[in-house]
Amino acid sequence: MSICYDKFADLKSFTDRVGAVYGTEDFALYLYSIVKMTKPINVVELGTGLGSTMLWIAQGLKENQSGTLHTIDDGSEWNSDSVKPILQEYYRDSYTDYINNLLDTFDLKQAVSFCNKRIEWTKEQNNIDITSGYIDSNCELKYNKYWCDLHFKYVRNKAEGSLIN
Repeated sequence: MSICYDKFADLKSFTDRVGAVYGTEDFALYLYSIVKMTKPINVVELGTGLGSTMLWIAQGLKENQSGTLHTIDDGSEWNSDSVKPILQEYYRDSYTDYINNLLDTFDLKQAVSFCNKRIEWTKEQNNIDITSGYIDSNCELKYNKYWCDLHFKYVRNKAEGSLIN
């Protein structure tokens, strides 16, 4: 499956702009590359944010012609005053409408299952049961500790203003 260069450039332009909010503009392309190489059947994203990583993971799945991204976020950080200028024409009043608009705009809806739900972490284990009300319990998930640890370390360190070491 080939991708139209203009569509790819539009996606890159959008994620360069909004990815800077969470520092995911380059990391999203890294995840895209991993998806293209590993060809996963199911990918789980905890925290959709403004959608940079969601869009690139979905693009990789679409190009692979298989797989689903299960992305979960309740939009609790959705703040129209701060994000509206960044999102420009993509902005929608509702977080769910915003996500659905992105998926429609970039023709990626078939690769994504979006769940607008608050992620509940268990305090004792600093863990989450993602098959409990977030994604289809029949969904086969394979946990890859290395990539998950790398992603969480990247996100944590980015939030603290440092790089992965």
